[in-house]
Amino acid sequence: MITFELDRFGDLHGTLVLDLGAGGGRHTIAALERGATVVSFEIAHDLLLEIQGAILSAEEYLELEDGTFSIRASQVQGDGCLLPFPDETFDIILVSEVLEHIFEDRKVLSEVKRVLKKNGAAAASVPRYFGELINWLLSKEYHSAKGGHIRIYRRSQLRERCKVAGLDAVGFSYHHGLHTPYWWLKSVVGIDNGKNRLVSRYHSKLVEVMMGEQPKIEEFEAKFLNPILGKSLSIYLRRDDTSATK
Repeated sequence: MITFELDRFGDLHGTLVLDLGAGGGRHTIAALERGATVVSFEIAHDLLLEIQGAILSAEEYLELEDGTFSIRASQVQGDGCLLPFPDETFDIILVSEVLEHIFEDRKVLSEVKRVLKKNGAAAASVPRYFGELINWLLSKEYHSAKGGHIRIYRRSQLRERCKVAGLDAVGFSYHHGLHTPYWWLKSVVGIDNGKNRLVSRYHSKLVEVMMGEQPKIEEFEAKFLNPILGKSLSIYLRRDDTSATK
């Protein structure tokens, strides 16, 4: 389930990518598949172990020689507000579904700018405003859990925060249109109510789409649902050293 249009970055062979807030490693693996060397960064050690396992599983699933991905992958634990990397280290930085979880999002964006090469590119994704607002209105449980979402970004607000950090927006995209009604449904019946029949059926269909088993539905989502109901907003960025605040 990729939340960025990675083709925007061109050929990734020979690039060094930082997957900041890598989660389960889906973007790490996607970048490795495209030839990049990837540093997966997470605050939780158990997630880094999960990423290691996901990389090994991907090698096996794709029938690659052992180490094909692993040799170009490393995992680093730390806080995104203080990245343990020198200035201008990375060619590309990905920040997927991270900023809405943390109070000091401005510090993270400033750190992204600092460790990004002057000719580098970055992308960040957050939940889209309208769909997220509906979830908040329908369910306090949706956003009140520990580590949950603490803010909702309008596109203009996200763009402005990136600009202040020294990152200029060069494009936007929307993703996961099928997920928006799914989360509305979960917010109505209860976020943890996995036994609900409608939720269970919807989830099964989502898994089929994500596994590539429903190409027509996937095409419909990309062409029609994402622009209107896309759950994630992605912003594509370049360093702007002329306007950044120090």
